[in-house]
Amino acid sequence: MPTARANGADIHYEILGDAGPWVVVMSGGRHPIAEVELLATAMSHHGCRVLLHDRRNCGHSSIHFDFDEPEEDVWVDDLHELLDGLGIERAFIVGRSRTARVALRFALRYPGRTAGLGLWGISGGPLAVRFLDDYYYGKYLRACEQAGMEAVCALDHFAGLAAVRPENRTALLAMNPQHFLEVMRRWRVQFLKHAQAPVMGFDDDDLRRVQVPTAIVPWYDRMHPITSAIHANKMIPGSRLFDYDPSRRDRPRKSRAHRGLSYARRALDKKMSLGEKSTVAPTEVVPDDVKVAQILYRFQASATK
Repeated sequence: MPTARANGADIHYEILGDAGPWVVVMSGGRHPIAEVELLATAMSHHGCRVLLHDRRNCGHSSIHFDFDEPEEDVWVDDLHELLDGLGIERAFIVGRSRTARVALRFALRYPGRTAGLGLWGISGGPLAVRFLDDYYYGKYLRACEQAGMEAVCALDHFAGLAAVRPENRTALLAMNPQHFLEVMRRWRVQFLKHAQAPVMGFDDDDLRRVQVPTAIVPWYDRMHPITSAIHANKMIPGSRLFDYDPSRRDRPRKSRAHRGLSYARRALDKKMSLGEKSTVAPTEVVPDDVKVAQILYRFQASATK
């Protein structure tokens, strides 16, 4: 399992493919790279070299809480450092859900290193803000306030970090609960800045400053509304929106098949958070990955000629 140092953190990474243009594929949320292995594998089969990595405080990478910048900005700088260490001059950056924001931030901070962007599932809207505020921060703050770091280590994301990397559990338990609370509260405030914008985390002036080829792919759910994808497409100069299944735009509720799919996805997410290998066929859980890989491959091939 290769690991590289990036700004003081141990970053677990994998490379798929031996030749072709470089593509970075990032998992969403704070999820490990297992979430995007199907997408990344499909991209490599199209002839790309694909870099996957667990961001700091995610997956098999190390835990570091001692920084003042927003989480997503630190992930941007870590990726830049990782690319430097691996000798990768430029890459097409693919972000899914939360890491669509990381990809945008990377392009704004390091445009010369960005061959283009693939943004799959842009978050936005009041439902996403309410859910993600608690999902990323609120529930861990409550756990720590009520029962300290033992409770944090037993809950969801941090339980997964502790399970797959014993050093992470040691680091968490050694952390002063008050320090953990201060850091999470600061990250929460930083996360909520511009959270109510049509494209979560960005005002329109930010989006207009993106100057690299950009593909936007909808996720088709209420956490990633089509309106956010459309707004990004209007604001980002020269971007293209690949609305590949318009029939899914306005479904008022999920079909029975999609409810079953959601159940399978939750089961996979739980396994991934614990570092377990999935027993659910990836194509059953994320059937769009192969299709989206084809869209993004064709876009980057034409945009980066």
